[in-house]
Amino acid sequence: MAMNVYLNEYGCSLQQRNGCLVIKKQQKEEQRIALSHLKVLHIHTPACTITSSLILECALRGIPIFIHNSFQKNICSLMGAHQISLVRVRELQFRFVSSPRAYKVASMIIYGKLRNQRNLILYRNKNSVRIPQVQEFIADVDTQCNRIKAGVHDTPELMGIEGSIAQHYWTLLRVLNLVPPSFLKREKRGAKELMNSALNYGYAILQSRIFQAIHNAGLEPYLGILHAPRPGRPSLVLDLMEEYRSFVVDLNVLKATKTYHHFTNTCKKALINNIENTLGKSYPYRKKRVKLEAIIQRQVYQLLRVMDSKKEQYRPYIFKW
Repeated sequence: MAMNVYLNEYGCSLQQRNGCLVIKKQQKEEQRIALSHLKVLHIHTPACTITSSLILECALRGIPIFIHNSFQKNICSLMGAHQISLVRVRELQFRFVSSPRAYKVASMIIYGKLRNQRNLILYRNKNSVRIPQVQEFIADVDTQCNRIKAGVHDTPELMGIEGSIAQHYWTLLRVLNLVPPSFLKREKRGAKELMNSALNYGYAILQSRIFQAIHNAGLEPYLGILHAPRPGRPSLVLDLMEEYRSFVVDLNVLKATKTYHHFTNTCKKALINNIENTLGKSYPYRKKRVKLEAIIQRQVYQLLRVMDSKKEQYRPYIFKW
């Protein structure tokens, strides 16, 4: 069974030996994994060595390697030169992002994100619907979703809606005592607080999975629809992450921070396991039950069909509560 491997500890070394990934610490072998069973290699520590033979073997086998910095930002993605991408796919994408139809996709992405934030609140506490603050949040989300469906005029207005609901969402989680007392507001780069650190770590994991799905479809991960392109920013990855953030990362972070009070390696491992379990769980999708990681890939292929056909409409994935 293919597996994702996450490395968080300082001082480890990675080697390839007889078709296996060998993980060593202080010259002592800690773990050996057959490369035939390895799906993705995630490196979340700045103090790790990796041999060129392992990189080469991973490239030949189509195993991506993602390296994150201390701020949990995906800085390096090592993938083989034998990519699936076709020139026609990239041509479609470049034409599509400058067309009016791209804005409709961007609207649906934000619509999906808002609906999933609403559903997470109801899923996390099914009795919370009777609480006035929750009722207010649901009404706010419903109003903004109706605005989006009716047609928002431009991207700044759309992002203003997203930002307003996000602020309301994080405030409500505090009101419901679902977050640690130390969590005062959402912080990204350089966050030290437990909740924010766990969120940044979880989003980095999700980002690498979305990156891989986009790569599989042959799309350009740095050319987005909603997020403007900037040097080093995988805009399309950030676009397609939006509809999965709440149920893949936020929900699992809420669970982890109830058990752990410091963002230690133990907390990281628990969060990784929870996210992996979520991605491997089956959810309703087009009248079937499909693993979430497969749903993510299918959603990327759906976007590709939208780019290729004026009749196809993008439908975000909405989690049920």
